Amino acid sequence: MAILICKLTKMEKKEMQSVVGLDLKNHRLFYALFSMEGDFLYRRRKALGERWGKQVAGLLIDHAELLIDFARDERRKIVTVGIAIPGAFDIESGQVYAPGLPGWHDFNLAPYLQQLKIRLNVPIEVIPDRWANILGEYWQRDAKGAKNAIVFSVGSGISTGIMLDGQIIRGKDNLAGAAG
Repeated sequence: MAILICKLTKMEKKEMQSVVGLDLKNHRLFYALFSMEGDFLYRRRKALGERWGKQVAGLLIDHAELLIDFARDERRKIVTVGIAIPGAFDIESGQVYAPGLPGWHDFNLAPYLQQLKIRLNVPIEVIPDRWANILGEYWQRDAKGAKNAIVFSVGSGISTGIMLDGQIIRGKDNLAGAAG
C-alpha cells in the first residue's frame, strides 16, 4: 500500500508541474502556462505598442511573474521558463540582435534574465524563435516524433527552424536558419 501511495504522489506531482512560455515577436508578446503534456492552462497576448528596449525587457519579466503567480494560485509548480526571441541571440553574453524590434538592434538581455532568475528562482532558457518553432512542432504538432524537420516562419522577418537527426541545427554563431 505504501508503494502505491508513493507512486500516486509522484504522478500527482508531475501532473501539477507546469512550464511558462514567453514568445516575443516584433509587435507583440505571447505568454502562456503549459502542462507538462503541452496543454495550454492559460494563454494571452500583449501588444508592444510604443514600448522598446528596456520597456520590452520589463514586459517579459512582468508577464513571467504574472504566469508564476497564476500557477501558484492553481497550486502548480513551475519547472522552467522558456523565452523565444526574434533575431539572433548570443547565449553566452545575452546580447540580442533583433533589428525588427525597436531598441533591440544590439540589446543586452543578460541583466534582465539574471533579475528574473533571482525573482522567480526557476531555470530560464532563452532561445531564438526559429528554434522554439521547430521544438514546438516536434513536441506537439506536425513534426511530432520526427528525426528530421524544417519549419519556415514568415512574419516581420523570415526564419527557418531546422532539425536533423533529432538535433537543432544551430550553425556558426547560432545563426542557422536566420534569413532576415
